[in-house]
Amino acid sequence: MSAASRSLVAATLALGLAAALPPAAAQAHPHYGRAICAAPRFGARPDGRTDNTVAIQHAIDQCASRGGGVVRLSGRGTYLTGPLQLRSHITLQIDKGVTLQSVADTSRFTWAFIGNGFDQSAPAGSTAHEALIWAKDATDVAIRGGGVIDGQGQELWWAQAKAAKADSTTYPTAKTYGELAASIRANPAKGSQLPPDRYDAIAALPTSNGLPRPWLVEFVGVHHASVSGVTLTNSPMWSLGLRYSSDVTVSDYRVRNPSDSPNTDGIDLVGTRDVTMTRLDISTGDDNIAIKSGFPGFATPKIATRGVTITWSRFGTGHGLSVGSEANNGVQDVHGAHLVFNGTDNGFRIKSGRDRGNDLSNMTMTDLRMTNVGVPLYFTDYYTGLPKPGTDTAQPITPTTPFIHDITVSRLRAAGATKAQLIGLPEAPLTGITLRHVHITGAATSTGMELRNVTGRFHDVTVAPANGPGFVVEEGVSVSGI
Repeated sequence: MSAASRSLVAATLALGLAAALPPAAAQAHPHYGRAICAAPRFGARPDGRTDNTVAIQHAIDQCASRGGGVVRLSGRGTYLTGPLQLRSHITLQIDKGVTLQSVADTSRFTWAFIGNGFDQSAPAGSTAHEALIWAKDATDVAIRGGGVIDGQGQELWWAQAKAAKADSTTYPTAKTYGELAASIRANPAKGSQLPPDRYDAIAALPTSNGLPRPWLVEFVGVHHASVSGVTLTNSPMWSLGLRYSSDVTVSDYRVRNPSDSPNTDGIDLVGTRDVTMTRLDISTGDDNIAIKSGFPGFATPKIATRGVTITWSRFGTGHGLSVGSEANNGVQDVHGAHLVFNGTDNGFRIKSGRDRGNDLSNMTMTDLRMTNVGVPLYFTDYYTGLPKPGTDTAQPITPTTPFIHDITVSRLRAAGATKAQLIGLPEAPLTGITLRHVHITGAATSTGMELRNVTGRFHDVTVAPANGPGFVVEEGVSVSGI
């Protein structure tokens, strides 16, 4: 080996580059870059005590400066960290037996909201970020491995979120946090679990979205991304947020949050296109998957979510596979197959409202198995409150009127359901709703499938509730095969 070569090797090891792929391999696998950057070589320690933020970020930055690579968290134990930024051509590998855990310091984070641009809520000059692991405007970004990402949600974030939810229940007419603060101040005898000034900084935000907190992992404006093999747990709020990104793969991915954990969605898509998800296993406290596209009144990109495929996945506790509710820029081309739901509140759900809708269309779901799922099929344009039959009248069409159409569900079997609902607006009925080979068996207190303002075709559809008819037909229904 020449002196120049020996110098290069020494410099490489000093930088923590444990191994380099040959140029041909790097070209064949550009997603994984040209080097493996072992985080312990940069001073990171999996001892559950050391704050490794600087060390891990240094590994990421050094690897990125040399064209990219794999930043590896190895050994067995817990790496504590604050917010970490992934960069182009970087893969974060969390080995089996390793936990990457948030530091117990809320000042290192700021809150996230679907209507905000990235980090708009951070104070000027702050280094706080809205996710534990994040990437923005990057290409070829990945998180992989058999390890765990722990957001310390229960320890740091959930108590206040539950208190805010209780306050919203106490003052149900307050639709924003500003209105909630005003209601609390106007009713001192009624009281509240949190002081009203806690809500002043988020006054414009809707209470229906939950008290804003950090997300666990967030990709914003990322092209060609993947998340595979990891388990996300103890999420402060959303577990994996994919916003305004494209060409994304999520596979062999697990979420484990308690059923009462507030707003801990498993995966959220917002204005994101060409997404493939397979072999998911998600149990959580809110939507298992939520497919969204934005909330009106906020300065975020006007991009529809399109081209989403979900296959061979399992959902446990949670609110189901959901489209919406914030879908002001539309959601199209969503397709699912070979999905199992067990103990989930809902199965396939499309939820919108007059204040947050758009074109929601061209969706297919096939080969679904549901056990003890409360509402196997739930399509509604009344996200914030369902009026009694015959009490609503058509409203003017607006830019936020939801239009749910051309939805097909086939080969669904559900046992232990409580009801099913397909309910459109008088001015915007559900249209082109096709059900084929759908069989729903009710639990002991179940009712039938409620149909209102919906047109479509059913073939070989049976609903067997404990009480009443299989189909509860209300106004505006034109469905063949019932």
